[in-house]
Amino acid sequence: MAMMASWPLPTLGLGAAAAALAWSQAPDAPAYAVPLSEARLLLHATALPDGIYGSQPTASPAMAMADGTLVWKLRVGNDEVLRYTATLTALDPANTRVALALSAPPEGKLAVKTRQGLADHPEIAAFYLKAMEEQIAATLEKRPYDYEAIMPAMGVAMIGSMAEMSDQMDGAAARLDESAVRDVGEFGVENDPDEGIVD
Repeated sequence: MAMMASWPLPTLGLGAAAAALAWSQAPDAPAYAVPLSEARLLLHATALPDGIYGSQPTASPAMAMADGTLVWKLRVGNDEVLRYTATLTALDPANTRVALALSAPPEGKLAVKTRQGLADHPEIAAFYLKAMEEQIAATLEKRPYDYEAIMPAMGVAMIGSMAEMSDQMDGAAARLDESAVRDVGEFGVENDPDEGIVD
């Protein structure tokens, strides 16, 4: 179940508009019947979901930040391409709200390309957010990952990707036509309407 693309993530043709722009669940972030300290420990040990990002990107373990958030980074080679940030808030001693955000890296070689790709394809951003939201829910609810829960978002993302692929194919065909016209002009080859006609 790999979803990926032509902007550094490689599989669907996927294609985020200032460095601070992020896709987030808030203010509708879900709450879980887990104390804050336990939720933080469980999520710190949680990896990104399998089979979502293709074979090339690799994910770093969750990092606990000074502000109390948890951050997961997705890399292509040594370059960060996407990150998730989870903000945990205790609603009471037994319940924790987890607000998840998806964003491009704030800096780095792929930052601008990823921001533009996410901005151009919000349906892809929504799918990636939903995939990690389900990973967090499965972890805190102590159940298997439910791939059916992300199917609707994945379907919308695939439709958007197919439309982009169609546009790319149309562009490639147009470039081939232009190339053929240039070749005719360069070599002086023209179709003779009388060529091949025998009197």
